Amino acid sequence: MVCTMDRYEADWGMVERGWAAHCLGDTENIQTFSSSVDAGQGFYKDEEMTDQYFPPFVVVDDNGDAVGPIQDNDSVLFWNFRGDRAIEISTAFEAEEGEFTHFDRKRVPKVRYAGMMQYDGDAGIPKRFLVSSPQIERTVAEYVVKNGMKRFTVSETQKYGHVTYFYNGNRAANFDENMEKYTCVPSYKQREQTRPWMKAAEISDEIAKDLDEFKPDLMVVNYANGDMVGHTGHMIASRMAMEYVDLCLACVIPEIISRGGVVVLTADHGNCDIMAECGKDGNPKPGSQPEK
Repeated sequence: MVCTMDRYEADWGMVERGWAAHCLGDTENIQTFSSSVDAGQGFYKDEEMTDQYFPPFVVVDDNGDAVGPIQDNDSVLFWNFRGDRAIEISTAFEAEEGEFTHFDRKRVPKVRYAGMMQYDGDAGIPKRFLVSSPQIERTVAEYVVKNGMKRFTVSETQKYGHVTYFYNGNRAANFDENMEKYTCVPSYKQREQTRPWMKAAEISDEIAKDLDEFKPDLMVVNYANGDMVGHTGHMIASRMAMEYVDLCLACVIPEIISRGGVVVLTADHGNCDIMAECGKDGNPKPGSQPEK
């Protein structure tokens, strides 16, 4: 994604680009089209383009003026049930002047903003929402810590919330700071197909270090390569991504086993593997696929 829906504060510039399109109707710096259909057809003229990487665009009238920028007294419903990519744009709409420092919003429309759910219960974001988040108790994370065992969690920015907030049962905070260590390796801001190795090596280094320094009973690790590079639809980059993860695992797994540990290796869905089955156009299929 390149606009609006950043997550885990990896790149607030994405949110700023979305804000400029949605709220400012910036026709000077953003591509314009006569309709959303024209925008989609125009972007797809690029054979490398997928909908995940559509740049921001503004729909304009015959005079070149923005048709639908968000205005005062509008109602805005963010139609996402998952919180990771909803929190930052929700914050941009709700934060008061002087409290928001991530970019210059220029104009903040006075709207009635709501989310499908409350995406961050700890911070109360957003203030209005349609459905309450489920109360998740007795997660593995909580169970381990409250039974006197130490937990170490590591990922790069793109998946950090998955191994903290989601894994904790929609809770960002530690259960016990003395028993837990969370490590976030900053992700690259460039597109994943240009750096398919992502931060797998740095994550592996953190594992090797804290196996001895922190001595955890449970390690929760996410290598984002297969998911994020798989979304791009680039076959060569995806092969490189998986080979790099294989290389890292070949180093990490023996270290864990040699210390008496057990490794459970899993994935929540396939991306790279499904690309072996081409679509009707003969090109690899990018994007998340059903769980396997």
